Parts: sequence; structure tokens; C-alpha cells
Amino acid sequence: MRIDWQPSEYGPGFVAVLGEVTLFAMPEQTAHFGTKPKRGTLWRFGCTHWDEATRCASRYGRDTYGRETASAKEAMRAAETVYNEARTHA
Repeated sequence: MRIDWQPSEYGPGFVAVLGEVTLFAMPEQTAHFGTKPKRGTLWRFGCTHWDEATRCASRYGRDTYGRETASAKEAMRAAETVYNEARTHA
């Protein structure tokens, strides 16, 4: 399945919305008043599930908070892996 990544409207990261699940890749540090990733920064990634009934967001798949990657592309691939693993084991 091809995942369509889009620039985040809230900062210099990327998001992909798949139904109620949002994949994200965000830089650890920013420059230019938060509009661009700082050169050489590490990237965080993960998946979030939105439950409309309770209006609550929760982690989807394994916890990746402490993990970082060297580039945005690596973070996007890692988020896709987390999503695919969670979908397979659900």
C-alpha cells in the first residue's frame, strides 16, 4: 500500500492520514522560528489513533518515543513500518 505523505500544517514535519490513524515524522530541532528543520537534526516518528467517540488520541502500534532517525525519509519509513506491524497484529 502506498502511503501519501504531506507536509504538516503545524510545522516542518510530515504527516499521513489513514482513516483514524495519523503517521508522523517531525524534526527534533527547528530553525527560522520553527519553519524549517535545523541542519543535522534528528527526526522522531510514530503513529497516533484518533477515537472520535471519546475525542481522544492514543499511540498506535509500538512505542517509538525514544527512537530517532537521521533523516526525514528514514523517519517516514520507520513510521510506515510501525503502522504495518500494528495493522498486521491487530
